Amino acid sequence: TTLYPQGMQGLHVASFSTTTLSGRPADFSLGLPGASGTGTAGSSLATRNWGTGSPSSPGTTLPSDNFSLRMNGVLTFPTEGSYQFRTTLDDGGRLYLNDDLLISDMLGDATVSTVVSPIISGVTASERRRIRLDFFELTGSASLTLQWSINGGAWTNVPDAALSPDYGLATSSTVDDSVPS
Repeated sequence: TTLYPQGMQGLHVASFSTTTLSGRPADFSLGLPGASGTGTAGSSLATRNWGTGSPSSPGTTLPSDNFSLRMNGVLTFPTEGSYQFRTTLDDGGRLYLNDDLLISDMLGDATVSTVVSPIISGVTASERRRIRLDFFELTGSASLTLQWSINGGAWTNVPDAALSPDYGLATSSTVDDSVPS
């Protein structure tokens, strides 16, 4: 049995000095750096509010306006049932699950907007799916929130424990070395 990436929480983040996710990335990180949010700085995807700043890591020069982020990895569903996602973005972005577009908020109107995905039913406990969240900031304040509703319940922030990078690196392996009978 081989486990990938065991114990790592948060998504892989590529930061760009453009609003179009183009050009050479200015930075890479595990989780979102900077500003306030839930969890410890650098690990939480559920909520980030950079105000008029940027998600720059120490030693990088990501601008406070006109930047974009691509966050990807694996989402592990904790229980079986139906799930619905909600994003609150200032300024905009898209949410994909297994490369299916769930939420698109690409207006670029410099206002905070909340968008809800269709309901995803038939999810099994511990099921894993690829997740990608693209985000862009034009001018002014920048923030993002990713939430889910499980089986029609209250909206809650997607916990860090449900998110992991998809680096494809084996972090542990177990080999059955018993003697055949």
